[in-house]
Amino acid sequence: MEAPGIGRVRADGLAILGPDDIALRTEIETEFDTWISAYGAIEVELPRLISIDDAAAIDYFHNFPQLGMAVSGLTDPDAISTRARAGRPVIHTADVESPRYVLPSAACYGLYFALRGTQVPDITLFTLRGDCFRRETHYSGLDRLLGFTQREIVAVGAREPVEHFVRGLHSLMREGAARFGIEADLVPATDPFFETNGARAKMQRLFPVKHELVSSRGVAIASANLHRNFFGERCGIKLADGGAAYTGCLGLGVERWMSELSHRRSSG
Repeated sequence: MEAPGIGRVRADGLAILGPDDIALRTEIETEFDTWISAYGAIEVELPRLISIDDAAAIDYFHNFPQLGMAVSGLTDPDAISTRARAGRPVIHTADVESPRYVLPSAACYGLYFALRGTQVPDITLFTLRGDCFRRETHYSGLDRLLGFTQREIVAVGAREPVEHFVRGLHSLMREGAARFGIEADLVPATDPFFETNGARAKMQRLFPVKHELVSSRGVAIASANLHRNFFGERCGIKLADGGAAYTGCLGLGVERWMSELSHRRSSG
């Protein structure tokens, strides 16, 4: 039996999971582990924060300022403590230092910064699990959260093997949904890493490089993304011939899979 208030999503997009939710998440992530292990990917754990300078280097503030959430320290903790004891508003704008970090809105960003300035082989696969945060206009159950979990497989290397990896993800996503009994379609989507008017964006409209797995309820539960050489150029990740590395990834939104499976089981 769950305690009152456990097993719910707050109006501000923060989830409070109970034992049943955690058991469902474990079931889903165990299945994800099976998919990921077949690739033999290198498991990595990345920093929970991204520096402002790193985010700027990948055009984050140009493309996603609406999603960003800054992290800052407090300028005068003693004054804040005094106000708190007096029952007055605790933190004012003047109490906040200029931010140095942002919370990641996608789990893979930190990997490209970690590989900055390195030379990579024709293809290397990484796997990671990250806490992500997006400041949205609204939140909706486990489908759209302020804080959520992403599982990813990321390919870094030469163009052809990375493109081959991303194409193979299309079948993986379809088959994965089918194993859970989730009805979903694979649809082209806008690539979020390219500015809307740039040459890459124009090429993206002609040759889509992002595909989302969208459930029958209209929720994107996974995506296959080809970033081309965007991150390779911005982070100086090079191939043996000196060219910029290509990258691509599979993104799995854990809580969205939980939501889909819950809906399917409750309606079945």
